[in-house]
Order: sequence, then C-alpha cells, then structure tokens
Amino acid sequence: MEPNQNITVPHEDRPVDPQVRESVNAFLAGTQTITAQPNEPTMEFENTFASAARIYEEIRNLLEYHERHLLRRSAIERILRRHLLLGETTRVAEKLLRELIWAHYLPPTPLPLRIVEAVSKIVGKYQTLMRETNSAAGSRNFYWLVGVASAEVDTIFVPRVRLFGFPKLMRDMLSPRVTVVDHGVSESYLQWQLYIASLKLLVKADQPTLRFALFTEAVPEWLHEEALASSTVAHELATNIEEIDRMLADPLQEALVRSLRRAAVPFMVLRRLAVEYKDETLSILDSPARLKEAVAAVVKKEYGTTQVRVARSTGRLIGYLLLTKTILVFLIELPYDTIVRGSVGWLPLGINITVPPFLLFIFGISAVPPSTENTVRIEQHIEDLIAEKKGDTEKLSIRIVPRTTVASLLFTLVTAGLFVAAIIGIVTLLRRFDFSTLSIVVFLAFLSIVSFLGSRLHHTARALAMTRERSGFIQSVVDALLLPFSYTGRLITTTFAQANLFLVFLDIFIEMPLKVFLSLLQGWVAFIRERKEEL
Repeated sequence: MEPNQNITVPHEDRPVDPQVRESVNAFLAGTQTITAQPNEPTMEFENTFASAARIYEEIRNLLEYHERHLLRRSAIERILRRHLLLGETTRVAEKLLRELIWAHYLPPTPLPLRIVEAVSKIVGKYQTLMRETNSAAGSRNFYWLVGVASAEVDTIFVPRVRLFGFPKLMRDMLSPRVTVVDHGVSESYLQWQLYIASLKLLVKADQPTLRFALFTEAVPEWLHEEALASSTVAHELATNIEEIDRMLADPLQEALVRSLRRAAVPFMVLRRLAVEYKDETLSILDSPARLKEAVAAVVKKEYGTTQVRVARSTGRLIGYLLLTKTILVFLIELPYDTIVRGSVGWLPLGINITVPPFLLFIFGISAVPPSTENTVRIEQHIEDLIAEKKGDTEKLSIRIVPRTTVASLLFTLVTAGLFVAAIIGIVTLLRRFDFSTLSIVVFLAFLSIVSFLGSRLHHTARALAMTRERSGFIQSVVDALLLPFSYTGRLITTTFAQANLFLVFLDIFIEMPLKVFLSLLQGWVAFIRERKEEL
C-alpha cells in the first residue's frame, strides 16, 4: 500500500504523547504556497534567456558538491553575496528572485507579491544590520550574515516549523536520556548541542542553516519586524557570532551525531508520516494497527526514494569528479608532464581520469538500504516514542574522547600498518605504469575523495538503519584499509570547498558578466515588447 492511500484498518484508540501531538499539529499547519492564488497580486519576472543561466548553474553545481536539498539555499547565498559585494542597495530581492527563477529553483511563473515583499524585508533588515555593525563587504561578519540571510530567505519557501519543528522535538525528548561523560557540560549547553545534532541528523542542515537556527534561538526578536529598530541585536552581534561558532566547532558535536544516529530514525519516519498523510496523521498515531501499516508503507517508499537519491547522487558525484579532474589535467598535470618530464604520460592521465569515477560507481551500486528486519525495529521504536506513558527507556552515555586501552592502541597500530602497506602497494603499482610523482599524489588524493564520498553514499542508503551492519572478516579488512583514505578525503574535500580558487574565478569572471549580460538582454526584450504593444 502506498503511503498516500487511505488506510481502512479499524481504530484502537490509544493516547499519544502531547509533545508529539503538538509538534505534528505545528508541522501540518506550517504550509506556504509560493504560487499565486486566483486574483492574488503578482510580480512577473522576464525569463526569456533563462536557459543559459540554468546551464551555468548545473555546471557550477558539479564543481561544488552540496546535498540536493541544499542547492537552493547555497544559490541564494551566492547570488545575494554577489549583489551586496557590488554595493547594490535597491531591488536586491527582486534581482535575487529573478535569478532563482532563471536557475529553476523557483517555478517560472509570476510570483505572489507577498513572496517578493517577504524576501525584500529579510534582505533589507540584514543590509541594515550590516550598516549598523560596520560589517564591510568582504569581512568575516559580512560573509557570516550573508549565509544566515540566505537561510532565512529559504524559509520563505520551506517554513521554519517544517525545517526546525521535529529537530526541536527530538532535542526535547532525548535530552532526559542523554548524559555526557567526562566533559562537564551544563544542562543548557547540552540542550544547544542536542539541537544542533538533531538538525544535522533530521534535515541535514549545513553551516549557514545551523547558524540561522541558533541565531534565531538566541535572538528570537530577530524574526519580527521590530528587530530593525532594536539596538540590542547590533550591539550583541559579535558576541553571538563568536558563541554560535564556538558551539558548532565543539568536538561534542561529532560524538553526539555519531551516537544519536539510530535514535534519530523514529523522528525521521514520523516526519515522513506527517508529510505523506497530512491531516490523517494524528488519527493514524491514535491507532496502533493503522500506525504499524502506515510506518511499513512509509519506510518501504523511503527505501525506494533513497535508492533513487543514491543513484542521482552517484551520477552527480561522477560528474563532479570528471569535471574537476579534467580541469586539473589542463591546469597542472599536462604542464608538469610537458615541462618536467618532457613528454605527456597519456596512460597515467587516462587512469587518473577514469578509475576514480569507476570506483565511485562501485560504491554507488553497493550502497543498499537495510533489510525488512529494520522496518520492524522502526515500528517498535515509534510506538515507544509516541506513547504518552513510556516505560523504561534506554539511557545514552556520550563519551567525546574514548578511553585509551592497550587493545584500542593495538587496533590503531594495526590499522595504521595496513594503511601504510596499502600506500606502498599502490605507489609500487603506479610506478609500473610510469606514473610521475605528481600523478601519484593526484591519484591518491582522488582515491581518498572517492572513499569519503563513497562512505557518504553508504550513509545515505542506510539513513533509516536501526541495526548495525553485519560485516565479515574480508569486509572488515576492506573497511580498515579505506578508513584512513576516507578521513583524508574529508579533509581534502573540506579544504577544497573553503579555498576553491576556481569557483572564485567562476563567480567573478563568468557568473557576474553572464548575469549582467542576461539582465541587459531581458531589459532589451521587455523594451521591445512595450514598444510593440504601443503600436
């Protein structure tokens, strides 16, 4: 049975936890229609040449990997940053919306005037805050505020309660069960950290979204119009930025996310139930029989959706690898071979270009969802989650730095030894294929990136896993070999994202002239149309 079909199992009413009921009600009420209703005032955006902007956006997204659901927020940040860096002060919101429509992040139809006005108010208040705090273009505070502004603009299209409601529920319901060992955190600080972990686990929030969530929790008046007249927001901005970034960088975060991954699954499924069944959700929660059937249907559908998501992500990541590697070939490897070696090593170049995408393809097809046994576990945990009178619940002890024992030290040394042996073996093999030192470094770097991205695909496929994956001896050895590569790949990917000079080049020398040129063309088309209508 598909989730959006009616369920006709007889009712067996059972009380639902008030917290759960309230969160589901708020989630269902948090709707936003971005298409115009009949007779509603609208603003039309010319998009005659939108195809060029959309093609550029697709190419750029290949060079800067983001989760699919974060692409629009990332685009809002980039577009907003460009207009503000150019010193534009008027009609910034309209220009932003026009470019989002060009790139198909919004439907190519007239937008309701209320949407345009809402975005304009948000952009305006951040411009005011930047002036009041002397957050000059290019400063750290400027980039911080632009990121937060992009997350707030995105809540026009995905309301805050839809984004933050269930993470808050998860924080509130798990906090009595969580204890942090050997860290000495206060109860209030742990609440903040649980909220961050819940946002990461349930909605895969990125850094600007996390900053926005924490900023609006710390300064709730910022969401209201009177915030523009409040001097406190500007006065305390530097302190809030420092405190929020300190919380996001706390090592406690990784420990919480790692430890709460399975505890988050029932909240994920409950959120999907609300999305699929809408107004029927509460009546389903009231009946154990209906709930069991609904959970099974939602989980089955989510497994299918996850497989499609993994396949699409694999395709995008292969494109990302091919494009990035091809750029490196022309910028670094070909000049190096020509100047240093005196000839081009075509075989090493071919291996470097084709092997990483092939390995990523293998990772993609091997990333499969959990078994049916997992669905039963989810049903049981959701029953426990929503029950008004809960029995004894499992306590979660989080340890940030694991105890160092002789066994753990020995295992670390064995893993390091396997890693060194693998590096020596790979380098020896590549030398036989006439790889230069540079080509070997590039191969190892891309092997690390593929290992990291492959592990991300694996986590995506098992996002709803309530049970640990069973692995035999061979799989354990493979995992031990790949683990150091994965950590190196994460470091490379993070560093590359922070210092991607090619993306800076694209933004300044390609995107900016392209968007200015398209804007002028759109203005010319509009001018011709108006003159034609006068005839």
